[in-house]
Amino acid sequence: MDVTAASLSGLQVSAQRVAVSANNIANSQTPGYQTQRLDQEDQVQGGVRPTALQSSQSIQATNNVDLAAEAVDLKTSSLTYEANLKVFQVQNQMLGAVMDMKV
Repeated sequence: MDVTAASLSGLQVSAQRVAVSANNIANSQTPGYQTQRLDQEDQVQGGVRPTALQSSQSIQATNNVDLAAEAVDLKTSSLTYEANLKVFQVQNQMLGAVMDMKV
């Protein structure tokens, strides 16, 4: 897998993790809601892919959303997204520089 594809896979998984956290926060006041978590794994050729959307196993009359944990997950996903975006941008700049040399 090339650098561009690896960074794009990281961008996609980060965006999916933000969506899962947003769903958890939106349902934080819903009685009986089970928190969801998106698992991911590294790919051998580079990049990451989502593996499973897990729901918490605890069954409660009230919700089980930990807003502090969701805030940490959102920040982590945001930083991961920014890092992958920077890799993508640098790769494009490098390809542009190589193309300029060949002209």
